[in-house]
Amino acid sequence: MRNAPAPTGNRIWDLDERLWTGGTALHLPLDGAARCWVCRNPATPALLVFPDTKQAALFCSDWETLFPGERVRLLHEIPLTPHGVADRALPVQRGETLSRWREEGGILAASGGALLGPVYKGSRDIRITAGKEYRRENLLDWLVHAGYERSDIVWAPGQFIFRGYILDVFDPAYAHPLRFEFFDETVESVRSFSPRTQTSVGLLDGADIHSLSTSKEASLFSLFPENAVSVFFEPAKIEVSADSYALLWKDIVEAEGRGAVLPGWNGIFLRLASRPRLRITASASFSEAGVNLEEISPFRGNMDKFRWMCDSWKKDGYSLFLATKNRRILSFGEEASVHPVDGTLSKGFLDPESRIAYISDLELAGISEKITGPGMLSAPPREWSDRLSEGQLLVHEDYGLCVFRGSEEVSVAGEVMDSLILEFDGSQRLFLPVLQLHKITPLPDHMSGDVRLDSLRGVKWKKSVAKTRERVQQEVRGLLELYAKRELVEGFAFPPPDGLYSEFEEAFPHVETKDQLTASAEVAADMESPYPMDRLLVGDVGYGKTEVAVRAAFKAVQGGKQAAVLVPTTILAQQHYMSFTARMTGFPVNVALLSRFSSKKEQRLVLEATASGKVDILIGTARMLQKDVVFKDLGLIIVDEEHRFGVLSKEKLKEARENVDVLMLSATPIPRTLALSLKGMRSISLLNEPPHNRVPVITAAGPWNTGLVKSAVARELERGGQVFYVSNRIYRLDERASFLRKLFPTASLGIAHGRMKENELEETMLKFYNRQLDILLCTTIIESGLDVPGANTLIVEDCQELGLAQMYQLRGRVGRREESSFAYFLYPEGHPLGKETLERLDAITTLNEGGAGYDLALEDLRIRGSGDLLGTSQHGSERGRADSYLYYAMLEEEIAKLRGTLPSSADVAADIPCLIPASYIPQETIRIALYRRLLRVDGPEELRDLEKEVQDRFGPLPEALKNLFSVSLLRSRGGKYGILSVECGKRDTVLRGRGSVFDDLKKRKNWYASEGKITGPGGTAGLADVLHALRHGKQVR
Repeated sequence: MRNAPAPTGNRIWDLDERLWTGGTALHLPLDGAARCWVCRNPATPALLVFPDTKQAALFCSDWETLFPGERVRLLHEIPLTPHGVADRALPVQRGETLSRWREEGGILAASGGALLGPVYKGSRDIRITAGKEYRRENLLDWLVHAGYERSDIVWAPGQFIFRGYILDVFDPAYAHPLRFEFFDETVESVRSFSPRTQTSVGLLDGADIHSLSTSKEASLFSLFPENAVSVFFEPAKIEVSADSYALLWKDIVEAEGRGAVLPGWNGIFLRLASRPRLRITASASFSEAGVNLEEISPFRGNMDKFRWMCDSWKKDGYSLFLATKNRRILSFGEEASVHPVDGTLSKGFLDPESRIAYISDLELAGISEKITGPGMLSAPPREWSDRLSEGQLLVHEDYGLCVFRGSEEVSVAGEVMDSLILEFDGSQRLFLPVLQLHKITPLPDHMSGDVRLDSLRGVKWKKSVAKTRERVQQEVRGLLELYAKRELVEGFAFPPPDGLYSEFEEAFPHVETKDQLTASAEVAADMESPYPMDRLLVGDVGYGKTEVAVRAAFKAVQGGKQAAVLVPTTILAQQHYMSFTARMTGFPVNVALLSRFSSKKEQRLVLEATASGKVDILIGTARMLQKDVVFKDLGLIIVDEEHRFGVLSKEKLKEARENVDVLMLSATPIPRTLALSLKGMRSISLLNEPPHNRVPVITAAGPWNTGLVKSAVARELERGGQVFYVSNRIYRLDERASFLRKLFPTASLGIAHGRMKENELEETMLKFYNRQLDILLCTTIIESGLDVPGANTLIVEDCQELGLAQMYQLRGRVGRREESSFAYFLYPEGHPLGKETLERLDAITTLNEGGAGYDLALEDLRIRGSGDLLGTSQHGSERGRADSYLYYAMLEEEIAKLRGTLPSSADVAADIPCLIPASYIPQETIRIALYRRLLRVDGPEELRDLEKEVQDRFGPLPEALKNLFSVSLLRSRGGKYGILSVECGKRDTVLRGRGSVFDDLKKRKNWYASEGKITGPGGTAGLADVLHALRHGKQVR
């Protein structure tokens, strides 16, 4: 991998000194990597100021790709929240960034707001070095007095926790938190770790820890290098965003009654203007000089055009550089003698003066994978979603609805075990051993006055269980006939994957989540079977459903068939067309679009090409359901946002082509669809794992408030983002537009609703997508699948009129990237809300963690019921929430019996210590989260990974925890290996069942087989033997 040599043409440092002293306005028509190119090889320390942090971070990211090893730093803004304003750790972090810039030079990228916030100078009070002795009690006292905040889990600057022999501390001077592992009083190792995963990422010799309490506020300019110069990108926008930042800060300070207001931008700018500086703008009319860089015309997946242009540029003497992680595209670049660059760029450019061109994914494929830059503030740890909080409602499968009241160590027959305290009606309490944690299911609610808990002594729950069991068995009997019919239909068995398919998988520019890989494998297995696929893929918005669908479509085309992609709106069809085209770039696949926005001539040409087989993948709206759409050889139908299509539309597709594979995608499937899936009539794949670094959407519901709306919109605009404002009454849009324009006169606003002319609607949406609009005032027309990377704040008024699926889809318009996003669901002040509405608002705000879409659909089932299973109704009768959890669990159990599949779990009884000792992890929330993670362990490899993680975070595993790990795997996956039950005692271990695990154990010393069971050593030794056999055994079919 190589980057370009750095010629001196088109470089701002080479401009005449008089232009710098006069603060000349320079015309640069491009953003993206072109900004880095004109700033290359700085002759002096330079401050680069941008309108918002997003642009500053993107500059840093592009710089690291273009000039690896050359110094660039990002000065963080302090978040505009009460906690952010009061925090001492972030100003220390900012002071450290400035100090290093002063000492080492290079480039500092910042927004106007970042330059306004306070800066503290910390003192390096303690150095902790590996191999040296330190009294842990003294260190703990020092951290408390130094202003560090004790936390259950360390993920944000200024936090610390001491657990036994492990100290975690997040010194704001470092990019990652630090982990010190002790042996007695000696520091054995010093490591940095990821706040998100909590696992180690680097080994250090030692670290200086800064005191926060003794840090003092410093002047911004006291930390500037003496010879620093300044460059302002779009100075007018910088002024507006900096003033907004200062106003929002002032609002928070006044509301909280603490903290100081910030200096105005004008004062900061005048100080900077006393030094050499330049202003850079895309507007030619206000510029006094210019930089000669050119935009590269997009290829949009046309590799023939790409090769032709490369040849043309080379004849003109250009050196060409290709920045992409797509291996397939890199191979095309190599054919065209284009130099590969390690990394990606937000946007390419052409430098005619230096005869150099940098080409990015944006020009090649139409979509840039470079969304944001490095150094974004920490995201909460992933395991937060596994915590149980005091007062949370649970369902116990034997006793019904109860409340979680904490945990306690209980001694039974001389053995200590962790137990959860569950409170039932009449303040009755049940101590639930952690080995029975699988018996409870958390509800997404907290205890409130109108909740009726079940009684430990009552028979109401047991009667409900018996009644539900009877109903389930009746419904399952009716499925026998349906299964028999399905087995008679013969489909097309697609061939197994080959080398080209592997190349296509490798061309995916992101790391797949485990759920994505599993879902892709399940879809591939369905397509390779001789029966027609009928699979529902459920995943949160932005969790990677499209990639699973793209791979399925590619597989269909490879098998010589055509694929149809049906979407509910024209805008979504256009977006899918761009995504599919970009993803198929470099592969022999022809993608076409059929929609209302296409002219009649374009539609006719597409229909002819589809009928003749020239079109491999056709993407379109309900227009595709019309009779004139004929495929030469259709093999796969993909339906996106399937809840937007009526039952009859979906059945019409399948009736006409009953032997065609069908894949339905949904973030919130309608209750009837989910009920069908759960009842075994359709296969289901779940994407519950968020993509790397996804931050949950901060969601609030409450009465409409002008101050809140003003603050929310201003905060998003200040950081360079865009806003969705949803008002679902078309006649009120003009009134709302006038209100928003008065509040934000400099913001560009567009209006979108379903009664607009088609071309006007499309034009408005595309303007918003291309960041030409700051605020989109619209109806719920935007709920389906629209992906606008810059929009991270959503405001919805009159939310009491929306269904849960609608609210969830709307919230999915934001939070699709690696930064904080906000969703506000507002109802009229003083408006009385019904019980069902309140439940929906509770659900949308409570189901806030990643992967909530599937849980939300279950919640909708409980609120609405599942509808008429075999008819066309989409709503059902109300059923108790807790009871319905049991209903679906029983359905799955009965369907498994019907199919003859073995249960994956095994019954486990343990008479040996199996727990996480409080002395090992004192924090109750962390212990419970770990217990819940152990419930989901899916195999020996996953167990081994979890063991490594726990040892890394908390130190060597105690014996009781080793036992718990083994027992958890046996309980969750033992059934897959033919194990029906396990009894773990101190003297012996007894297994019942059949399979390769039993065959392996028979060969081992001290294991004896008798009818249907095998007995061996007790305690840890016996469990170790069973685990070894499990790791090397085969699953029972």
